[in-house]
Amino acid sequence: MWSESWTGALVSIAIIALVYNFMRSPTSAPRPREKPLVVQLNEKGLRLLDEEGRLEDAADVFRKAAEVDPSQAYVHLNLGETLFRQEKYEEAVAAFLEAARRDPKLEQAHLSLGVTFGELERREEAVRSLKRAAGLAPWNPDPRAHLGRILMELGRNDEAAESFELASGNLSEEPGMRLYLGKSLLDLGRYAKAAELLREESRIEPNRWEPWWFLAVAESAVGNFEEALNARQEVVTLEPAWAEARALLGESLYDVGRYDQARDTLADALERRHDMPRALHVLGSTLIALNDFSGAVEEFQRAIDHNPQMVESYDSMALAYSYLGKHDVAVTTIQEALKIAPDFTHGRIHLAQLYYVLGKVEATYEIMKTLDRVAAQDVWGWIHALEDGKGTEFPEPSGEAS
Repeated sequence: MWSESWTGALVSIAIIALVYNFMRSPTSAPRPREKPLVVQLNEKGLRLLDEEGRLEDAADVFRKAAEVDPSQAYVHLNLGETLFRQEKYEEAVAAFLEAARRDPKLEQAHLSLGVTFGELERREEAVRSLKRAAGLAPWNPDPRAHLGRILMELGRNDEAAESFELASGNLSEEPGMRLYLGKSLLDLGRYAKAAELLREESRIEPNRWEPWWFLAVAESAVGNFEEALNARQEVVTLEPAWAEARALLGESLYDVGRYDQARDTLADALERRHDMPRALHVLGSTLIALNDFSGAVEEFQRAIDHNPQMVESYDSMALAYSYLGKHDVAVTTIQEALKIAPDFTHGRIHLAQLYYVLGKVEATYEIMKTLDRVAAQDVWGWIHALEDGKGTEFPEPSGEAS
């Protein structure tokens, strides 16, 4: 009895030991689950695409992945992105359409499809795809930013502006998008909103000149000339050798009435680069403000030498001649401008004024008949002020540096 119990106990111990050893054996450990082939191929394609830049090879791998499991929308999406980077836009469209068919809620497929349609100038299709992407991801500014640009190309500027402004409501602190939206709104004449976005972009990227450059444009457009001056000073600080930046800084100094500084800054810019007719023109206007009329004539002539079509320089040079008492020369100068641009309103207003100063009243009235109501009223107002002894006998320097 005792021996049988002992034998049974030994057998039990042996079984337990076998089980223990089996469980400890490396061959019994669970093997890691192997990724599906479509996932492996997709990851390989992404490595070829992003790490090695091998576009053709990446496209081939994504095609193979799509054959292995065509139901995976992300594979078609990655294939489309690869084809887009190869500028194979028609093939990219097919891949993005397949991605959207496999997963209709895949926002990136609709976004990429809209961008690609834009490259193909299939703009109405681009609009539909981008609106779909915006609806699927209202928090993402990218679809509305692209949509705005396409709408601009279609001439639907009010819709474009609305799209850009909606995009601006969902921005992170990442740089770049505010600059893009700000520049786009500048193009549409939405200067106040552009200035708001560009102020933020210049805060995020203070060491990049582009936000400051376009901010200055926006601030000038809304009449914030001191702010424009500050922005242009930032550009010059970041790009001290850039002549055009110094020229625009000089223009901002002119706008705020710092004529001595404007003259010196513009002269410095023109020392660095001579062929800037706009800078020469503004320098001429600055010299008028400093009562250096002969010097102004020289600068306007230099501007015209560089750009014979610059009618505002003819007009402003005529103004300088008027201040020098050379009214006949001023008339001839404006007539040259009107040969180039017969509808140049400032030139016709100034010519009417000059004829009046020269006693050619009938000639003044003939010109006034060709002006619109507002311009004609400007001339009448000038005449009445002159007759009442409240005005100058010379044409007003309106807008010559703007």
